[in-house]
Amino acid sequence: MTRLYLPATLHLLANLEQSGSLMVGNDAVRAADDSEDAEYAALMTAAETSAVLAAELDPGERRRVVVVAEVPAPFASIVQQLAVLPIPQRGDAELTSYVRGVVAGLVDRELLRQKQELLGRLQRTDRSDTATFAAVQQALVTLEQERRALRGD
Repeated sequence: MTRLYLPATLHLLANLEQSGSLMVGNDAVRAADDSEDAEYAALMTAAETSAVLAAELDPGERRRVVVVAEVPAPFASIVQQLAVLPIPQRGDAELTSYVRGVVAGLVDRELLRQKQELLGRLQRTDRSDTATFAAVQQALVTLEQERRALRGD
């Protein structure tokens, strides 16, 4: 798991509760490595950015927050990109299309990861073990069908 530190304020958290999204701009922080020092440094960087965000609010609303998101390592860069991408606000149809595209990209990446895993397993499988060999091949065919259906091929 990879941790992303997202600077926010109570005002931004209220927006998260209402809209289901947390816009953090370009401020998502990822630790340089898994060491405790790197995690602490990332947390402090996000906290400092949160303080800057809070300073722009009225004195009674100045509460800084850091949201910590634990994300599977293969998706950390995608989540970080999503945290900084503006969501189109033109209309429901465009928003729906945008969200479907993002989710389809995530699912496609996961299917590719599973395909690579199965290909490796297929290479390691003894060809004399026909049942296992056939099962892995069938799983690969099924995955490829899912990918094609997802992309509309």
